[in-house]
Amino acid sequence: MRIDTLSTFPDMYISVMGASMMRRASEKGIIDFHAFDLRDWTYDRHRTTDDYPYGGGVGLVMKCEPVYEALESILELPAQSLPSSKSNDPENRIVFLSPHGRVFDDAYACELSKCKRLTFVCGHYEGMDER
Repeated sequence: MRIDTLSTFPDMYISVMGASMMRRASEKGIIDFHAFDLRDWTYDRHRTTDDYPYGGGVGLVMKCEPVYEALESILELPAQSLPSSKSNDPENRIVFLSPHGRVFDDAYACELSKCKRLTFVCGHYEGMDER
């Protein structure tokens, strides 16, 4: 299984993925883990990945442009063809992590274990720009 993460803090995975059962799974070829920096798909000098919510509101949300471009690149998909995060595609599953989302429990872990490729988009702040 290939596991990709898209985050503004990709280095935080080094200690977790290099230790214990995750390290052993990687050494045995069970998982192939890759961490990507969302800032690699930004174009301003500050490498901005967040913005105010469209239409107003409190807090900040993740900008949709860098996330979309990063997913196209990571998944090597032609433009305008990203799979839905709610699809039950056994090949690819995109999971947007958010404090307001589905609880990650054993049942969800078992469901995701059937996929050949998982891509986790690590949210920050209040969530994602839903445009």
